[in-house]
Amino acid sequence: MTTSIESESVVISEHAVKRYCERVKPGLDEAAARNELERLRAAATVVREPPPWLHAADQAPCYLLLGDDVALPLLRQSDGRWVASTCVPKSTLTVQRRAAKTARRKSLGARGRARRRAPS
Repeated sequence: MTTSIESESVVISEHAVKRYCERVKPGLDEAAARNELERLRAAATVVREPPPWLHAADQAPCYLLLGDDVALPLLRQSDGRWVASTCVPKSTLTVQRRAAKTARRKSLGARGRARRRAPS
């Protein structure tokens, strides 16, 4: 369900830009990411319900959807503006997170093998 909030009235926070760089476009610097987000915002949709793939601990009142794969939760500020607080892609496994998960899995596997081999 779309809302009466116009996407042009949404302010994109620095945190949302940083998360966009980390999670969606790791090759962009923050200035290029902000420019891209500003362009995408014009064609984005504001909805009240989160996308079905978003598993957030706290629901936001509204979401700015950039296509089907990126959501920016919107929070209302005391001055009445709406601010995109962060950026959540459908898949958050960036190259860095994937490498960290692989390293942790290997470490846990090595620990388990060492325990099994240790004399009782």
